[in-house]
Amino acid sequence: MAVWHITESEETLTGWLSFSPLMHHQLQQISHPAKRLEWLASRWLIQQLMQCPPAVSYSATGQPFIDHQATHLSISHTMGYAAVVTSPLKPTGIDIEYPSPRIEKLSARFVNPTEEAQFSTSGRAPGCALVWCAKEAIYKILDTPGILFKEDMVIENLSSSFRDIEGAGKHSGPMDIHGSAIPHHA
Repeated sequence: MAVWHITESEETLTGWLSFSPLMHHQLQQISHPAKRLEWLASRWLIQQLMQCPPAVSYSATGQPFIDHQATHLSISHTMGYAAVVTSPLKPTGIDIEYPSPRIEKLSARFVNPTEEAQFSTSGRAPGCALVWCAKEAIYKILDTPGILFKEDMVIENLSSSFRDIEGAGKHSGPMDIHGSAIPHHA
């Protein structure tokens, strides 16, 4: 697993990568400068973790993969950060999000009463962001369309430490979830 705070320029990140024609095409489709940086940084992390050109394709369900690699891959990026996790053994998921009024406003779609009751006194927005990240990671692992975040998943043992959370999908059973907070975003 790797998380990168992006401070580099597009030119610097581009220079670090082994580009394939697929990657050139994918990058051309991204017009927003911040999203281009996040995409480039995530590909650099993949290149470092997997020691291969980071030409990522996507399955019909949206799962990222690299041709001819048996390694499971998950990617996330937001607000100047990129994160990647790989596993040679089993599906894996990663997500990064920051506490914000936006995530809090959308929480009615994904936070259930069990999770709501666990929010600490440190604020609702961090709890909403944590629940979203945990559920998004579970969703990526399960790779099953139609899962409802609010009804089909429950996150337990929420704490302000963001470590050793437990989650379960309706059709998956219990899962251990490990997290970390970036200090100035917690």
